[in-house]
This record gives sequence, C-alpha cells and structure tokens, in this order.
Amino acid sequence: MPLPRYTSQRYDPSPLRPLNQSLVPLYYMIRRWSWLLLPLTLHSQTCPYLRYILFDACGNGNEEGLNEHLVFFTPVDMNINALRVSFPVYPNQTNLDNDSPTRWVCYGGCPYSWTCNNAVISNMNSNACGGMTYTCPSSGTTIPANSLIIVFTGVPTTLPSLSNLCGAGTVYVLFTNNTNGWGRYLNNPNATQNRRTRIAFDGFPSCSMTVNYRGTFTANDGNYLLIDPAICIGRTEGQNNVVPSNSACYYSGSGSNGVSLGNAGSNCALPGPGTLPILWQEVRVVGGRLRWRALFEGEAERPLTLWHQPEEQATAYIYREGLGAKGELPLERAGLYYLTVESADGTRVRSPGVWYEGDARPYIRYEGGRPILERSGEVAELRVWDMSGRLVLSAAAPVEREVLSRLGEHGRGVYGLLLHLRSGEVLQERLVVEP
Repeated sequence: MPLPRYTSQRYDPSPLRPLNQSLVPLYYMIRRWSWLLLPLTLHSQTCPYLRYILFDACGNGNEEGLNEHLVFFTPVDMNINALRVSFPVYPNQTNLDNDSPTRWVCYGGCPYSWTCNNAVISNMNSNACGGMTYTCPSSGTTIPANSLIIVFTGVPTTLPSLSNLCGAGTVYVLFTNNTNGWGRYLNNPNATQNRRTRIAFDGFPSCSMTVNYRGTFTANDGNYLLIDPAICIGRTEGQNNVVPSNSACYYSGSGSNGVSLGNAGSNCALPGPGTLPILWQEVRVVGGRLRWRALFEGEAERPLTLWHQPEEQATAYIYREGLGAKGELPLERAGLYYLTVESADGTRVRSPGVWYEGDARPYIRYEGGRPILERSGEVAELRVWDMSGRLVLSAAAPVEREVLSRLGEHGRGVYGLLLHLRSGEVLQERLVVEP
C-alpha cells in the first residue's frame, strides 16, 4: 500500500463552520525537501580557535623562533586581549615550558606580551594583493566575527608567501615580544618528544585547546599542523616531553586525533581558504531579509544551503538550496538561520547563525513525507476532525511535533485542524491526506 501524501492549507479564521462544509483556503503550502542531519558542533561555531601551526619555518635556521606562526579563526566578535598562547619553548628562552606555571603570552596579565611592528605590517601590505589589508591590533581591539588572526612567534625576518589569502579582507597580525631565534617548535621530534601548544580565550572557558605533536617524520621547511576544531576544542591534555593519551588533540607519526601534518612548500605560503575555513564576510538580518556574503578566493564557487531551526531544541531543516556566494532572501518564520557549504576537502562548513524574530506561530512542514508541527510548544490544545465531523485526533500540551503523523492511520481525505495557542489565539488549518 503506498504511503499517504500530505498537503496543508490554512483557511478562513472566522468562527468555525461545521467541518463537512467547504473550507476556504487562504494559504497553501507544501514542502518537499531532502532531510539531512549535519555533523555540526556548537563549539566550532561559537568558539575562536587555532586552525594552523607552521612549526618548521623558512629562512635562516637560526631565526626560526621569529618566523614560525599560527593562524586563528574567530566566528564571533572577540576582544584581542582574550587570546592567550603558550608555545612549547617560551619567549626569550631556550627552555621548554614545564607548565609550573604556564608561561602565557597575551595583552595584559601575562608574563609575556604581544607587540606590533609597523615595518613588517607595511611590508606585508606592500606585497598584499587586491582586497587585502594586514593590521596589528593594539590592546583592547575588538576583532570582528569571521576574521583571521596570524600570530608570529617573534618579529619575522622571513615572511611567508601571502598570495593564498588574496581577497580575504582584513587580516589581523600579532607578533610575540620575543627576540630569541631559537625555534619555539622542534622540527623533527622523536616518538616521545611531545611538543604542546596551549590556547585559551578569556571569557570563552570552554574554547581552550592544547595541540600536541611528535614524530617520526622528515624535517622540511614549510611543515605545518592543521587542527580540526570540531575535535580539538575543549581538549586540553598535553605536556612537553610527555606522550598524551589517544583522546588528546595530537599528531604522531603513527596516529592522530584532530591534527594532521602538511607542507606549505619551500616559500612557507600562508594557507588559503581551501585549507582555512570559508570566510563568511557577512551574515546578518537587514529589514526582514537575510543578507550573506562568502569568500571562495582561488576556488570554484559552490552553492550554499540555507537552514532554519525554529526553536533552540528543534531540528534544523533545509529552507533553501542552491544559493550563490552573495545574496539576500526574505525571511518569514522566526528562528535561527545559518548557511552551509561543502568545502574543498568535502566537509561541510557552517556560517555563523542569526536569529530572526518573525512569525512565531506554529506551522506545518514535511519531513520524509510526514507532516511535522513546528513550534508545537506554543500549542495548548489541538483537535482534528475528518470531513464527516468525526473527531479523529486530540492532544493537549505538551503537544509533540510528530502528532499529525498519526493521521495516516485514518486514510485518505481532508482533515480540519483547530489549534488553541498558549497566547489565546485560535488557528484553523486543513490537511489533505492523499495516497
């Protein structure tokens, strides 16, 4: 027996007539979407995070401790004073940090500090391509959401190639107040010479991470670690010269968890958007419309998918598909909206979410051919009749989202719905069940 097909119509909200009379439709809606639950993590959408460590830098080998660098991404606004980093070898020394106590680098309140170097920033901007600006944020600067931050382990004497970040907009650059050229990182650690990098963000206590690596692998200029935030955010295990457990965020020559090894080439080129996150340059609501802009510099543009999550605990569903990298779209329903796109490595990348205060009344949509009553928590009482006037379904708060899927048991026909909302409003709907 074929499964029933459902459609829904809203009809005249004047006082109820007998349900076996004709109904006057005001609004007809039908949704046929493919449904997919994405393996998204909350942390990687709300936490600043470390994405990249170039640990085998280019240039004079005696100056690697100035040229090594890290790349961060923040999907949220963040005061630069929140960022704290502890390198394996702490500044102006050749000693490993033994975490007793941890030697942090930050703006204010840490043993070591960030600094700015106008000459290097000017050099970077002289070699930047169109659409790029490098700037060094002073203490107290707010870094806007969807920004990249480059942290050098000193004031570099050899800059990495900048071409991969063409079009990325404003990139923020910090320099560690360190004049010792001894590498903060070990180029070729053995199987027990673990090296850890501690990351913390004041005001974001759940966003800390510790990135570990050890070898055996060949030392080459341009070797880097790529960190998966979905795995590494919140994992803080790791000490220098102590092999961490397999649940830590680590890379080794024989295994890994959330960290992979790569090589940027002999010019130590900065990673591009194909390696770093897609840059969401704008995602916001303007006058009841969603406005977005994503950067695909150096890559083929790929279609975006817009998702809608009606309530905090509800399941998100596809609202629109096949969207371009830049656009506007009118919004109707209240809830959280965000975009996703498939990245160059096949993973799915999610934009920051925005909340829209639109129509917050319950509504019907379709999931796998079944009617789903979204925002069902707003319903105090629900009753459903068939066209003969027979009551076939009733429910009182709390009303389940899947309550209307039971109508398939009553066969083909038109059903009238009466919904009493907690607000006191009464809605009338009709639902057509067809084979």
